[in-house]
Amino acid sequence: MKYKLFKSDRLKGLSFAFFFVSIGSLFGQNSVEIANVDNVRIQYSLTRLESKETKEKYLIQVNVVNNNNYPMYYVVPGIVNEDKSVTMDPLNLNFAKIKIRNSTGLFGDEIGLSGDNSNMKTISNGFLFALMPGKIYNFETTFKVKTGDLPLVTNTVKFNLNKLSNFDVKINSANINGIWSSTCSSMDLSLTFEENIGGISYIIQSVNGKQSKWLKQTEMNFTRENDNSTTLTYQKANNTFLFSSSDGISCTLTKKN
Repeated sequence: MKYKLFKSDRLKGLSFAFFFVSIGSLFGQNSVEIANVDNVRIQYSLTRLESKETKEKYLIQVNVVNNNNYPMYYVVPGIVNEDKSVTMDPLNLNFAKIKIRNSTGLFGDEIGLSGDNSNMKTISNGFLFALMPGKIYNFETTFKVKTGDLPLVTNTVKFNLNKLSNFDVKINSANINGIWSSTCSSMDLSLTFEENIGGISYIIQSVNGKQSKWLKQTEMNFTRENDNSTTLTYQKANNTFLFSSSDGISCTLTKKN
């Protein structure tokens, strides 16, 4: 079995990698790397399923693996509705697309490549999707080409991939609600985010039955109710909070679930 491969330079933004593959009857045993974007690898394999006089049918299987030791994120645009609510654009869930340029489908056949919804949003009302480290994301479809034609497989990267720290994350319940540990105490605490209640957003902290309220001052900063000198500052790089008080106490809060 032989195949020829033409690869573009490192993909950034909207870019293409073109691969021309000469396929034997048992092709599909080996994968071809079509892109490596910031250490996120995209590979595919082709299997010929049937051959007829005018058309041949293939199965394309694509897998995406984030080889970094941290998640890589991209933003799905949000749509602002008439009632001012924001929903994600269902036509833009994919960070990349694999397309068979010479398939006999009406508009060509393609596969959208997407990650996991992180349930986090950006300040600009985008929805953050994540490619988790080490997880294999699998996609597949079938297509047909004219008999004798070699499938022309291309890749388009729609959205850049970045660490979480490169995004302006909007504080919401997905970031906050749950059990947290503190470097200042062996006792866990519960945080619950209440957004825009009577025009005010705040965090309710519960420790051993005792509650405290933290009022939102900016997207990243909260102050304890009736005590502006005691603060919680959200650290978007690793989804933690920094606790700081006027008497010099400083702690890191880390989410456990």
